[in-house]
Amino acid sequence: MVDGLVIAGILILCVMAVTELVYIFFQPDRKEKQTERSAFTVLVYRKEDADFAVYLQSFLSRACWMDRAFLSEIYVVHLNVPEEQSEAVRRICEKEASLIYCSLDAFTALLFPEKNSAEKDCNLSEKIV
Repeated sequence: MVDGLVIAGILILCVMAVTELVYIFFQPDRKEKQTERSAFTVLVYRKEDADFAVYLQSFLSRACWMDRAFLSEIYVVHLNVPEEQSEAVRRICEKEASLIYCSLDAFTALLFPEKNSAEKDCNLSEKIV
C-alpha cells in the first residue's frame, strides 16, 4: 500500500514537472514580446559599385559560414543608384527570401518608425516660456 502511494506521488511530480517544462518552452506571449530586430546585415550599394551584383553573389555563396541570426534579414540599401544599374541586383534580391532591397529612407523608417509625426515636426523659432 505504501509503495503504491510513493509511486503515485512520484508520477504526480513527474506530470507536474513535464507540464511546467511545456509551459516554459511553449509560452504563447514569448514571441509577441520579441518585436525588436535583434540581428541583421546591411550591405550598402552606391553608384560607384558597378560590380555590386558580383559582390552580392559572392557574399551569398560565403553566407553558409556565417551566423544564421545575421542572415535572416539582409538589407541591400541603395544610395541613389540609377535603375538601369541596379536591375541585376534587384533581380537577385527578388530570388532570395532573406534579401531586402530598399532605399536609405525606407531603411531608416524601418529602424526608427515614427510614433508621432508631431514629435518630428519641431519649430525652433518659437520659444515657449
